[in-house]
Amino acid sequence: MFRPLGTKAYLAMGLGLLFIILSVAVVVMVNMTMRGLALTDAEDASRMLLDHNLAITTYFSKDLKPRLFEQLGPIMSKDCFEPLWMSSTYAKRKIHDYFYHFSKSPYYYKECAINARSPQNEADDYEKAFVSELQNDPQLTTRSAIRVLDGKPYFTFLRRGEAMEASCLRCHSTPEKAPGDLVRHYGPERSFHRKVDEVVQAISIRIPLSEAFSTATNFSYYLSGLLLVALGGGFLFVWVGNKRLVIDPIGRIQEQAVKIASERESLGEIIPEPKIKELRDLVAAFNKMSVELRKSHDEIEQRVLERTQELAAANQQLEKEVEYRRITEAALRQSEELYRSLFENMLNGLAYCRMHFDDQGRPRDFTYLTVNRAFEMQTGLKDVVGKRVSEVIPGIREVDPELFEIYGRVAMGGQPKRFEKFVEALQMWFWISVYSPEPGYFVAIFDVITERKKAEEEREQLRRQLLQSQKLEAIGTLTGGIAHDFNNLLTIINGYTEMLLLERTEDDPIHEDLQKIFQTGRKGAEMVQRLLTFTKQGEYSPEPMNLNEQVELTKNLLERSFPKMIAIETSLSDDLGTINADGGQIEQLLMNLCINAKDAMSDGGSLRIETRNITVDEDCCRLHAGAKPGPHVLIEVADTGAGMSTETMDRMFDPFFTTKGWDFKKGTGLGLSVAKGIVERHGGWMTCESESGKGTKLKIYFPAIVEEPMPEKLVPAAETVPGSGRILLW
Repeated sequence: MFRPLGTKAYLAMGLGLLFIILSVAVVVMVNMTMRGLALTDAEDASRMLLDHNLAITTYFSKDLKPRLFEQLGPIMSKDCFEPLWMSSTYAKRKIHDYFYHFSKSPYYYKECAINARSPQNEADDYEKAFVSELQNDPQLTTRSAIRVLDGKPYFTFLRRGEAMEASCLRCHSTPEKAPGDLVRHYGPERSFHRKVDEVVQAISIRIPLSEAFSTATNFSYYLSGLLLVALGGGFLFVWVGNKRLVIDPIGRIQEQAVKIASERESLGEIIPEPKIKELRDLVAAFNKMSVELRKSHDEIEQRVLERTQELAAANQQLEKEVEYRRITEAALRQSEELYRSLFENMLNGLAYCRMHFDDQGRPRDFTYLTVNRAFEMQTGLKDVVGKRVSEVIPGIREVDPELFEIYGRVAMGGQPKRFEKFVEALQMWFWISVYSPEPGYFVAIFDVITERKKAEEEREQLRRQLLQSQKLEAIGTLTGGIAHDFNNLLTIINGYTEMLLLERTEDDPIHEDLQKIFQTGRKGAEMVQRLLTFTKQGEYSPEPMNLNEQVELTKNLLERSFPKMIAIETSLSDDLGTINADGGQIEQLLMNLCINAKDAMSDGGSLRIETRNITVDEDCCRLHAGAKPGPHVLIEVADTGAGMSTETMDRMFDPFFTTKGWDFKKGTGLGLSVAKGIVERHGGWMTCESESGKGTKLKIYFPAIVEEPMPEKLVPAAETVPGSGRILLW
């Protein structure tokens, strides 16, 4: 590393640098000024030379050539051409040749042109560019520049030349019109085809600058020498004066100050004051500062001793606090790891969110700040952190507004809340516990309970089915006993009534009364038969059958009996499976369902019967007691009638329950209960979909017959045994 420089070194360098800068500045300014003067002289000389040549050109063009043409024109031939007086360019070139011969002038003068008639007047590249610009810029007249030719500088001055006049076209239009001597002298190629007012030439003047620049440079060197001598003397004078008056006294002050600074015992000593006022004031201030520092030093040492003792005691206390903090931080880290493990591994989903409110303070949205793994596993939502719920689950604000209301109340400082909620946007049931750690934020801990809810619904449905079955079984037991006894009574009544009718003629006054008794008895017997069917005690003769045939027969019968304003449509599967069923009961089942549909469409509508194959799985069987998985045949009866309310659907299969009023002609309330009994007797079940004002759809499931190949059995032919007998006709 370099040692720091002293005042003498900095002062010497400063004065030397100032001397160099001033010398260079003066020399450069003088050189530039002399060069500027040389350029001004060159420009004046070029203008003087230009004016001189323009005067010669004007005399030649205005006086000499017109007078000679006037006197010699009558005796001159057409092909005569004498360049001495007919060509001003030639004449000026000869004049300048004589001028350069006598004066040895370094000046250069040329009337340059593009495709000049004489090679001596041909323009170089710089001059050609100027002549070309003259054609395009009428305002351009002059141009000057410094050009270096053959390594020497020249001041170049260009000026617009004469424009082509009509008299000039005698020699410059075409070779055919030009004098023959001119064509033979210069040839037919150069300087022809000119036009009137065309600027075809420029005057080029060069003034050499080498001598002028050399003189400026020599003068600069001379002036530099004088300046060096003058500034060197001044530098020496300033240096000696500063050394004696400033530098040496400062050096002595420096030695004393270093001694005081390096030796503690010297602190407070007095430095002798020099004679110079400024330095004397400086030394007086330094002495005062030294005394004050000594006093302060003693006080500080005492305070340092006291503070050292205090710091020792504080250090011991700090060590105890550090140890306590270390133990606390270790416990905190362990607690954080425990809670982090709980957060990541808990089976319940957890979401920490920030609630967003509108201007009226109503909850509008919330942002997920952090979620655990169980959140993603249970909801199926990925990468939700930092996003709004309306972005993650589009439409949730519209279909589940009460969820936002609950979260908003809790986030604004409400009490923690635990609830179960079906979220429409996700089609899931959730158990949710929510609380607010700080205003505007909430934590939701949840579990998806969709499967539990489904299981509860299935249990509730099975419970209702069990209660319904127990109720129907009790009613069936009671009804079956009554029906048998009542059927025995009706048999006797109908028998005696029929015998009385056989004994009476139609003209007999009591014949009509007996007929009413007989018809009423038959209707009672039919009702008893329906009751026995409902209790599964009636006649039952199943056989393999295709439901499509029964549907077609029922449709034909209904089309003849139903009002025309009810349209009956069917959609029957071509490959419908076979079921084992009683044809009469199936017909009664279809008639009961279709009649109920007709009664529900008092203003007309559409009745649709559809059949198709369906495979029932285990999940479906759990919802219907006695159902077995496998292939089934589905028959669907749908109408566009008035539909049913939820309360009506809960009691639709109850015996003697009717919405038509207790009118024997309109119904007895046994239609659907009998239909349900028929379906269950065939091992099937019924479901209903209905809503008030939107029609009803009943679905009946029958187990299909699974056909298995049967081994062929060989039956021996029976022998014919002759015999005797009678044929009876009954």
